[in-house]
Amino acid sequence: GGGTLDLEELIHGIAKLRGEARRSDIVGVSLRLRATQDEMNEFIAVTNDNFAHQAQCLNNGMERINMQLEAIKRNAGTHADQDKTREIPFSHDIFCTANEGVHRAV
Repeated sequence: GGGTLDLEELIHGIAKLRGEARRSDIVGVSLRLRATQDEMNEFIAVTNDNFAHQAQCLNNGMERINMQLEAIKRNAGTHADQDKTREIPFSHDIFCTANEGVHRAV
C-alpha cells in the first residue's frame, strides 16, 4: 500500500505470476551470470595491467626527472659565474602518453 516495492516484494510477486522456475530458466540465469563474471574478471585484469603500466611510466618519469636534476646540480657548480636566471632546458616527454597506457581494450 505505500506505493513502493522492495526487492523481496518484487521477486515474490514475479514468482507468483510465472509459477515455479523451470530448469531452462535456471540454466539461462546461470549462463548469463557466468558470462557476466567472465566479463568482470577480464575488466579487472585489463584495469590491473593498465595501472601497473602507468605506475611503471611514472617510475620511469621520476627517474628521468632525478637524472635531469642531478645534471642541473652538476652544471650549476661549473657555471657559478653565469647568469642564474637563464632558462634550464627540461624534457616534457618524460611520462607515458595516454595511448601508451592502454594495453588491451576492455
